[in-house]
Parts: sequence; C-alpha cells; structure tokens
Amino acid sequence: MAGDGELESGELTGRMFKVSSKHVPPPAGIAPPVLWGDEATVRERLEPHFEEIKTELVPVDFDMPVNPAGAVAFFRKYFGPTQMAFNRLDEAGQAAMEAELVALWTDANVAETPETRTLVRNEYLKVTGRRR
Repeated sequence: MAGDGELESGELTGRMFKVSSKHVPPPAGIAPPVLWGDEATVRERLEPHFEEIKTELVPVDFDMPVNPAGAVAFFRKYFGPTQMAFNRLDEAGQAAMEAELVALWTDANVAETPETRTLVRNEYLKVTGRRR
C-alpha cells in the first residue's frame, strides 16, 4: 500500500535536509541550504545585488522505478548533500539515518505499486533576477 502522501508540496526536500542535519549538524556559521527554498530568505539575500527578482514554485515529481529504500540509495549515491552526510557517519549512524529517510520516502510515496516504484510530488522555488 502506498504512503499517505500527506507531505506538503515541496516538503520532502526540506524534511530530507532536517533528517540529515539531525545526524550531521551543519558547520557553525553556515546557513542551512534548505533556506534557498524560502522566498523571503531568497529575496533578503539577493535584493542588495539583484533587481526584478521573480519567484515561482515549479512542480517536480520524483518518479523512480524503485521502492522507497531504492530512492534513498539513489540519493545517497548521487545527491551531494545526502552523500556527504552519510560519509561523515559511522556504520550505526548511517543505518539510523537511512531508516529515517526510508520512512520519510515511504510516507510520501503515492505510487500505486510502492514495492517497485516511488512517486513523490515535490516542487522547487525557481528564482530569476537581473544583476544590478
């Protein structure tokens, strides 16, 4: 049975970063990357240097021919922030983080065949502007 898919649109990415930062806190003084998805934060950061800033939420589906555990394995291998977080953990830490991520992907999965497919509705904040 597919997950309940009750995550807010775009929320999966933020929750992935939260899981990672729970296990591997970001370096002191570094703003969380997930804040680039927050329109107010983006405007605050860019307005001194850009004009005509426009933002748009763009839907993107994570549609993968693997179960949620396979989706986590894919992100672990190919998504830099997740890859780095796993690399900084010992074996027990990796297992704990993997279990949390698999649970997250399972809950968000709306595929009709979750044992062989993962479908998560997500979105990203597209930002355009012109340098001053």
